[in-house]
Amino acid sequence: MQTSLLDFKRQLPQIALATVERSRTHLGAALRNGVLDVLIVTGSQPSVDNKEMPLWSERVLIASPP
Repeated sequence: MQTSLLDFKRQLPQIALATVERSRTHLGAALRNGVLDVLIVTGSQPSVDNKEMPLWSERVLIASPP
């Protein structure tokens, strides 16, 4: 994933990118409160107020506010 993030940063330098590691509960709350814009998590993030998109068959998902 590091190579992908470096490519992303080179292509879109105007976007600030930071990684955060916390419990799923804290990350979900930060997403709902607007502290985070995107979550990339393994498994599923059960939440009716977020959109989910599977990234690959390994059950890693990305979640963003509606």
